[in-house]
Amino acid sequence: MSRPKNAIPQPRRHSSGQARVTIDGHDYLLGAYGSPPADEAYRQLIAQWLVREGPFRPQAVAHDNALSIGEVLASYWTYAVAYYGFTGKNKNRGDCHNLRAIIGIVNRRYASLPAAEFGPLDLKAVIAEMVKKGWARSYVNHTIGRLKRIFKWAASEEMIPATAWHGLLAVAGLKRGRTAAVEREPVKPVSADVIEKTREHLRPAMRAMVDFALLTGCRPNEVCQLRPVDIDKGNPDCWAFRPRHHKTEHHGQKRVVLIGPRAQEAIAAHLAGCEPEEFVFSPCREEIRRLEERRAGRKSPSTPSSIARHERAEQRIRNRNPASCYGTGSMRTAIHRACAKAGIAPWGPNRLRHTRATDLREHGLDNVATILGHAKVETTQIYSEKDMKAAMELVARVG
Repeated sequence: MSRPKNAIPQPRRHSSGQARVTIDGHDYLLGAYGSPPADEAYRQLIAQWLVREGPFRPQAVAHDNALSIGEVLASYWTYAVAYYGFTGKNKNRGDCHNLRAIIGIVNRRYASLPAAEFGPLDLKAVIAEMVKKGWARSYVNHTIGRLKRIFKWAASEEMIPATAWHGLLAVAGLKRGRTAAVEREPVKPVSADVIEKTREHLRPAMRAMVDFALLTGCRPNEVCQLRPVDIDKGNPDCWAFRPRHHKTEHHGQKRVVLIGPRAQEAIAAHLAGCEPEEFVFSPCREEIRRLEERRAGRKSPSTPSSIARHERAEQRIRNRNPASCYGTGSMRTAIHRACAKAGIAPWGPNRLRHTRATDLREHGLDNVATILGHAKVETTQIYSEKDMKAAMELVARVG
């Protein structure tokens, strides 16, 4: 029977007579084996290793080896994959793409530069490249914040001196009207008329997803991961859906999507026959439903060969991934295609959330914040359009 590995690396004697410890595949020499300085160095090294959040790089080694920008960015990516959960479906979400974008820009220009030498002027050069690419001012500012957080993390892991991060804090974001970066209009609600015109050209599953997102105010990725097992039906008039993954879960916040009678009706047909662990909106089941509609709409009678072809096609669909679910990209693409067929401007699924927030605004921002899952009421104000008509009526009354 093999001896189990010790969770904490232990020091051992090196051929040179020094104490040696191996951490993450790297050997570190600590001084004369058995001496108090070597023991103290070992304790300090293990203390740093136990609290690290990314690939281990103690301060002494980092200064000696002069970590490059490319190494720091690679280490942060490894940390972000584990911390933010950039795996499976989550690897395709916006935060992951945004992080890849900034890492790509910095790597192309500064990959070999020592990370400690990356200063404010270098950051300004990166900003200029973002503007040249046509990125919106608000997106550039968000991206600058991400890059600063990367250097903050590297400083906390003692990969770079803290002064390198402090220098980047001196670079301010782009100001409206004082930059060549383009301005993007804020995301606004989508009107009921536009939604109805779009719904006419959507498949049943996607139509139900749009209705559910509109009636509950949930995020697109939340409606995609809806499963019966995650729905609490204790209150018949208002179900509670708790998504397995949501935007703010890494902050320790809980998310509950409230499903009222109209939203329950919107998903009733898709809940019927759906196993507890299956996704309510499944591409597999929707494709099989499409084949069945196509078969039922045949003008000529079915033949043994046509029935066999239908069964083979259905089996191929089931063999793909019967437990899969739609992604937010699929939802957006379906909506854009429906808009093209309806002859209207395309809109994104997250605008349904803005529409719901605006519709509920008259019931108070605190209630809207609870429904949308906002920790701060200020965030709710971003999503809900101000009721200018009500304000004008009030001014007309009070002068």
